[in-house]
Amino acid sequence: MRLTGRSVNQSLSTGIVPVDWRLANIFPLYKKGPRDLAEKPISLTSVCSKILEHIVYSGISNHLENNHILAPRQHGFRPGFSCETQLVLAIDDWARTLDRGHETDIAIFDFSKAFHSIPHHRLITKLDYYGIRGNTHQWITSFLSDRSQCVLINATCSPPLPVISGVPQGTVLGPLLFLLYINDITDNVFSEIRLFADDCILYRPIISLADRAILQKDINTLYNWSQTWQMCFNAKKCHILNISRKRQKPCLHYQLRQEALSVVDSYPYLGVTISSDLHWHEHINNISAKATRTLNFCSP
Repeated sequence: MRLTGRSVNQSLSTGIVPVDWRLANIFPLYKKGPRDLAEKPISLTSVCSKILEHIVYSGISNHLENNHILAPRQHGFRPGFSCETQLVLAIDDWARTLDRGHETDIAIFDFSKAFHSIPHHRLITKLDYYGIRGNTHQWITSFLSDRSQCVLINATCSPPLPVISGVPQGTVLGPLLFLLYINDITDNVFSEIRLFADDCILYRPIISLADRAILQKDINTLYNWSQTWQMCFNAKKCHILNISRKRQKPCLHYQLRQEALSVVDSYPYLGVTISSDLHWHEHINNISAKATRTLNFCSP
């Protein structure tokens, strides 16, 4: 289908996305680990669809900003927010707690296939709740419905298969729809929670044993939210990091449902290695080692 002013107006006014605009070629992007495992599928979609997505995105973004709908703790995929703003606020909280002579327990959560797990009908319900209705609501419903995709490798395509859940990565609307779906994850949480897209951390200054009980209760709240909205956490990749300058580290027992969360001495968060004493030696060593490997690779 050719893109003309008439076709754009027709699509937006009727709330119907043409079928061929809902077909995606999946490019498997390598992230880390074995080279034969590409964990991040990127959707290569119609340029015509992307142009209309920009129009819809602009309208939704204005609605969200004017009504202050997005959670202020979310720093991903938003103008004026970034990894840097997230890191500055979180690290400042932890440093201030250390200066007061206290420690901080941080629960680090990892969603299992976050972008691909979102049930379409539940997402559509949340859009209506946040005031996205009428033709825009119908257009997004059509955008998500009856999608199909095929894997593209070395100019060879697999047969198309239906997409039954998730928001497609590589599209214009995908990230914004994801933010709206997880927007209420911060509800009923009493500890500090910070989000960067699907990166989620929950932390609390520990002054007494009661604080650890509250943090555990908040972990339970997040688990219950994940079960309700079918966004499961990968317990094996969820951890606890205790930030303290005490020589004797506490014995921590936090659980995600009935599975104990592993305690780590450091964690790479948004490109920065956070150590348990909030010193930067490990981060500097990691950056230096990476630069050395790069230099060795490039040297003749």
